[in-house]
Amino acid sequence: MRTPQPQGFTLIELLLVLAMVATLAAVATLAAVALPRYQNYLQRARWSANLQAMNAAQTALASCLQENTATDCASWAALGLSPADNTITLPHGRATLLADAAGFELTGTDKAGRCVVRLTLRAEVGGLTQRWQTALQSNGASGCTRDSTGVALAGG
Repeated sequence: MRTPQPQGFTLIELLLVLAMVATLAAVATLAAVALPRYQNYLQRARWSANLQAMNAAQTALASCLQENTATDCASWAALGLSPADNTITLPHGRATLLADAAGFELTGTDKAGRCVVRLTLRAEVGGLTQRWQTALQSNGASGCTRDSTGVALAGG
């Protein structure tokens, strides 16, 4: 005569499976939160590199405008720079000189979200000092936020 074999799962087996499922759910939730933050971090680092690369051009434009009119400073040559195709190549984008020599427009690469940032030189109260202002332009590109670029939206 045969002894009946136990059927089903033991309580220990059920608890182990439950613990594995809970662990997998926790890892999936963590990944869902961490991945977008990491992508924002990478994009923000790219924009930081772009803005850092503009230091020499910003200094050249500010110096030119102190000694000349905006019309005299409205070309790269007047700033002592001679970029190819009228744009400066940035680590993660390109920069163009604004027509009125008021600053620069930076356009990011795909990895920088194709965001557009304007650097403009503004006169302070009384006109004796100048200050650079950065503003994120609303160009409709998804993912172009203050969190992903480090730059506040223009007018915001």
